[in-house]
Amino acid sequence: YLEKQNVIFRDSNFFNISDGETDHKGLELEASWQLSLSLSTRLATTYAIHTYANDSFSGDININGNDIDSAPRWVGNWQWNWQVTRSLQSQLELHWVSGYYTDPENLNQYEGHELVNWRTNWQATNQLNVAFRVLNLTDTRYAERADFTVFSGDRFFPGRPRTFWLTAQYMY
Repeated sequence: YLEKQNVIFRDSNFFNISDGETDHKGLELEASWQLSLSLSTRLATTYAIHTYANDSFSGDININGNDIDSAPRWVGNWQWNWQVTRSLQSQLELHWVSGYYTDPENLNQYEGHELVNWRTNWQATNQLNVAFRVLNLTDTRYAERADFTVFSGDRFFPGRPRTFWLTAQYMY
């Protein structure tokens, strides 16, 4: 729980609004379970409501009580871990960001996204480690950040498409 005063924020017309107030209320949860000797799972998620808390005007709209723009209510991560062998590990991960308003007036919205990532790690020898990752496995189109201005309309800052990484580490 947090109350902030003397906040400066930018409205959809790119004007700075001074002396704002905001309220922030939320919960965080982190849990892990060892399902068997080789399988485990971990969940980390946050639910929060971020709102403007005083009579501030963006254009002709009083935004008191509106959700703060670019502030999703849900953000989370769920991982499934598999210890395939003593030297080989694999992980499947689901990451999500819920929809959120992209302007202080709460007239425009980003729908949110879910991403799937896969990682595997092989300790080939005491000196050699090989890792392989596929980020955004399903090649989902998503925005790292989204906002709205009256000048350009919706703005989406795109996230990476499906990306492959192969790394090797040799220690001598």
